[in-house]
Amino acid sequence: MQSGRQQTRTASRGRSAIWRLVIAAALMLLSAAPVFSAPASQPDLPCRDVVWNAITDTPASLRNCAAPDAASDDPTQTALAFLQENADPLGLKVIADDLEFISLRHGLAGSHIFFQQQQNARPVLGAYVSVHLRDDGSIAVLNNGYLPQLTLPTRTARITAVQAVQSARQAIEFAAPRGSSPAPQLAVLPLSPTEGRLVWQVMVVAANPAGDWEVLVDATTGEVIKRTNLLVFDRGTPQQSGAIGQVLQPTVPGWIAVAKEPLTMATVPLEGLDNSGWLSGDYVNLTQLAGSRPAKAYSPTHEFVYAADDPRFEEVMVYHYVDSTQRYVQSLGYSDSNSPANGIRDRVTLANAHWFDQDQSFFSASDGALHFGDGGVEDAEDPDIIVHEYAHALQQDQIPYWGGGEMNAIGEGFSDYLAASRFAEESIDPACIAERDSQAYVSKAPFCLRRVDRNRQYPVDLSGDAHQDGEIWSRVLWDLRTELGATAADRLALESNYYLPAAATLVDAGQALLDADAMLNNGAHSDTIRHALMRRGLLSLPGPGAPVVSGGTAVTPASTVGVAWPAIDDLPVAYEVQVSLDSSLAGPLAYDFNRGSLPAGFVSYGNLPWQVEDDALRAGPISHNQSSVLQLDVDLVAPGQVVFDWHVDSEAGADLFTFAVDGQTVLEQSGKHNQSRFSLDLPAGQHQLVWRYGKDSTLSQGDDTVLIDNLRIDNVSQAHWRPAEVTFDGAGGRLRVPDVGSDGARLRVRTRLGDVVSPWTDGQQALVIEEPTAVGLAGFQAGDAASLPWISLGVAGLLIAAGLISARWSMRPRGSSQ
Repeated sequence: MQSGRQQTRTASRGRSAIWRLVIAAALMLLSAAPVFSAPASQPDLPCRDVVWNAITDTPASLRNCAAPDAASDDPTQTALAFLQENADPLGLKVIADDLEFISLRHGLAGSHIFFQQQQNARPVLGAYVSVHLRDDGSIAVLNNGYLPQLTLPTRTARITAVQAVQSARQAIEFAAPRGSSPAPQLAVLPLSPTEGRLVWQVMVVAANPAGDWEVLVDATTGEVIKRTNLLVFDRGTPQQSGAIGQVLQPTVPGWIAVAKEPLTMATVPLEGLDNSGWLSGDYVNLTQLAGSRPAKAYSPTHEFVYAADDPRFEEVMVYHYVDSTQRYVQSLGYSDSNSPANGIRDRVTLANAHWFDQDQSFFSASDGALHFGDGGVEDAEDPDIIVHEYAHALQQDQIPYWGGGEMNAIGEGFSDYLAASRFAEESIDPACIAERDSQAYVSKAPFCLRRVDRNRQYPVDLSGDAHQDGEIWSRVLWDLRTELGATAADRLALESNYYLPAAATLVDAGQALLDADAMLNNGAHSDTIRHALMRRGLLSLPGPGAPVVSGGTAVTPASTVGVAWPAIDDLPVAYEVQVSLDSSLAGPLAYDFNRGSLPAGFVSYGNLPWQVEDDALRAGPISHNQSSVLQLDVDLVAPGQVVFDWHVDSEAGADLFTFAVDGQTVLEQSGKHNQSRFSLDLPAGQHQLVWRYGKDSTLSQGDDTVLIDNLRIDNVSQAHWRPAEVTFDGAGGRLRVPDVGSDGARLRVRTRLGDVVSPWTDGQQALVIEEPTAVGLAGFQAGDAASLPWISLGVAGLLIAAGLISARWSMRPRGSSQ
């Protein structure tokens, strides 16, 4: 399920194995034909690929565009020239007034220029435009988050900055500062694509409660609209040569044995130290953050060798693993000594190995520093924790915006991956994260905080917890490392960060990988990347060709005939086949939701399911960072309409109700709205309809609910499908013909890769089953999968008998969350 992002125009978890299969089948229409076309009134864009935003009626992204006429050697000016020359179709107004330049970054290939929308000289929160240029000035990718119809009814603040800060501190129950906080600024918060609100954006850097708190205060009323903790948790000076230090390494047997003393150590060189005698050097400084324990590691001889129970030992750990990780990043080609400079945090990072007594560590963008906790096992004794936190610092150095969408999950997954990749070659369990630290809260082996090889899938395994959801992304990167090797995969992981749009989803992150590969490698690894994304549910699985019965379309009941279809040769897919004897049946589907359970055909997933309540269908009573998702897969035999009534009462601009068709969001609402009606024309074909209610991390308003009612869809196929009896042999096999006569029987087939399935491909010709026996059509219908009340017509094929398919595919066991 993808919310808030549009798919290219070319293109709860289950509590039992069967329920998981049912939900997995819901992914099958991610690649269905797009419902929407570019508006006829829009002028042509000089681009090969255009993705349109159905809500703003403007392009959401562009790819492979010609260089602007006014291209120059200055990447920023070239980007501005392209925006100016294509302002109308992009929805831009006056470029000089509407967009503020934020930053210019250079990667291994190309330049990345970031702008933020302005409204009445105030920044519009979350509204960014990023332009990614090739060296010849052509545009590789443009992500357009501009809101052309945004209005701002109130333009003058009635609440002062001092009052806003007071309200913000009260909202977070502020008790103690961690450092200085920046001055508050007036900004525009989009409540919808058309309505903005003037707010004070207040940043509070706090030690209690620990956080970099962003609090948005209504500049007119003083109401606290939103509060978000932006911390990311783990959970030319002369150089000194010849310095050494003692550290724990994952390569040493027994290094995680907390209870065993003495721990096995390794002596390593400490590179880049200055001549101060402290752990301060080119890329790390442990002397400037006080914390609960200021730095104590001092050696005029530059020998930092301490026992594991000495607090100075963790200081050496932090210095060595941050410094060596930065040097590894530079070995991949990222360095400010290059021309143009393309380093990623190629500078000193402040750190404190003993920041507080909590069992937690974090990177803070407010002070640009790493903070490690001493609770449980001291976090700075675990190399994975150190590299994980530094990876957050690297990633947030690459792009100027972070947060919103599923970016926190992307960040956690990337950071877990980089930690695993750094130590994979020698580690006893390469996919395990934080073996040492996790012994404080994992009761028995294997001791892992998280893993990068779990079998989670999108969107059905989303939990709302960024660390758990990040295991979807870390698995994608881990699979690429397995296929491509560490160097290629690590470069792709880093380079793809530049292409993430604001409020990116995990699906957007997958596209960013493809974009990075296109720039770095001319798309050489695109197949490998696409396969990795398909296995996680982040990219659609291609369907097979139409099934064909050997010997013609006339068959005999209960006979066995050959059946085949064009194979998918480049993927290790399996196939599923269904048969219908009444495939021509069609008519409207109508639901008034007056009964007490979810109607047949609907699938609900997320943290809590949708439920029939008060003569309507209501989203599950979810909490913060959770979602409730409803899905219906339909097959229209002719063009028709989908119509339904909806009601929303939620936190405006934050807790969103969305309706998407085939991955394209066509309705997005929040705040208080009385019952309204929505309708949309749909073309013939298979469609995935998804209603989603999702909450952000804080605050609730109103009834905190979404209702839909009176759903009607025209011209829907109402054929009865059931699993076909097939003995598989590659892309085909032997089909047992049903013992039922019919002059309109049809077959359909789809592909499966793990738990991901493609859309169904129907046979192009009807089968005539001659000489019917006493078994009637009613008996066939009574036994079909659609008669079971909890299974959709679109997922009935999941009931194929295990014996028929076990030789061709098997379910991989799901990893359990730690």
